[in-house]
Amino acid sequence: MLRKILISCTVGLCLAGSSPVSSAAASSGDPIGSGKNTCVPGPSAKCSDVVHKWKFEHHGDLRGSNFSKAKLHGADLRGARLDKANFRGAVLRHAHFHDASLVGADFSKAIRPKKLVKLCAVDCEEAGADLSNANLSGADLSKANLTGATLNYTYLSGANLTLTILQNADVNYANLTNANLTGATLNYADLSGANLNYADLSGANLTLTILQNADVNYANLTNANLSGVIASDAELWGSDFNGANLTGANLTQAYLAYADLTGANLTNANLSGADLTGANLTNANLSGADLTRANLTNANLSGANLSGATMPDGTKNSF
Repeated sequence: MLRKILISCTVGLCLAGSSPVSSAAASSGDPIGSGKNTCVPGPSAKCSDVVHKWKFEHHGDLRGSNFSKAKLHGADLRGARLDKANFRGAVLRHAHFHDASLVGADFSKAIRPKKLVKLCAVDCEEAGADLSNANLSGADLSKANLTGATLNYTYLSGANLTLTILQNADVNYANLTNANLTGATLNYADLSGANLNYADLSGANLTLTILQNADVNYANLTNANLSGVIASDAELWGSDFNGANLTGANLTQAYLAYADLTGANLTNANLSGADLTGANLTNANLSGADLTRANLTNANLSGANLSGATMPDGTKNSF
């Protein structure tokens, strides 16, 4: 856990001020790019395919702008208004979006021109936007489309991701502390090693999401869909899973001490070696669950369904 905290802090410090942004950064109203691919940033600007690394700075109105497949490494867009902007397939590594408004922005895979579709090989599918190491702390990304985007080591602390689509996204070791992910779509996303402490994931879809080695302590996961989630070795201390769907979840060696699993559906879940010390499993459905070597010290199992479950001592419960 200490290692993860150090990683998150290192990322935060790097994002706060070590990106190599040029002192000759483009100002608002100045064109960016080179050759035929240039544009003047502003509302509804057409800046697709623009290459302007480490020099782009804009803090004003860029609503509805098209930056698809642009290469804007280290862009400084703090506080900018980017609602419904198009960043499909854009490269935004180390970019700064602190407190920016990105409501309904699109960071999904770029659209391949029809004339190239027939020439495309099997493995040349376009990638989603690359936001690795970007700073999106406090940004409003509600209803944004981040399908297939890369957000490895991205700083999203306190960001608003309500109803945001993160399907198939790579979010490894990202910092999402205190982030609002209410109703977000995260199925098939990879959040290995991510920090989701105190995050609000109520009603979120985490079907088959990877949370291996992630920190999800004191998070709100009420009524979330975590069926088939892979959360082995994850830290889930004190988190609220009230009414959550954890059918077939892989929670081997997970830390669920003092978690609230009241009424949760853990049918056929793998909890072997999990720490459930003091956990509240009142009325939880644990039918067919594997609790081999699980620690149930002071856990509340009143009203829980343990039919067909494998108990901590390895015996099968026939009731």
